[in-house]
Amino acid sequence: MAGFGFVHFDGEHGPFTPDIPDNFCRVAEAADITPITRVPDIEPSTTLRFLDWGIMGIMGPHITISEAARQFADACRYVPLGKRSFGSGRGAHFGKFSSTIEYMEDFNSEVLVIAQLRGPQCLGTHLYDILNVYGIDMDQGRRP
Repeated sequence: MAGFGFVHFDGEHGPFTPDIPDNFCRVAEAADITPITRVPDIEPSTTLRFLDWGIMGIMGPHITISEAARQFADACRYVPLGKRSFGSGRGAHFGKFSSTIEYMEDFNSEVLVIAQLRGPQCLGTHLYDILNVYGIDMDQGRRP
């Protein structure tokens, strides 16, 4: 109602139980704002769970090397751009699309994937490699 375009939930440090992000996504959707969350870790199962709740912007914490950035990016998008599996979670198309393939293509183009860079390991060649991982749309660097 205040005109915001997105809201950010902290799933890494916040006291989230499985029902909380789902409810947050419902409220954000009702207010026509994009829900963005920093997840507790970049494990594909964690990432999948948050995206299935309806999160449309996702920040992976503690990324220090390109392999971790690649794992995270792959977990966030459906094939052919990633390795995310399809489920019938709340985030799935709601009948808005004529096919599952159309939904997955739309999702791939709309999701925002953010790598939160952490620690001195991501400096030098690691930084260049991380920033060149396809599927990372944005990075949030931290000073070591």
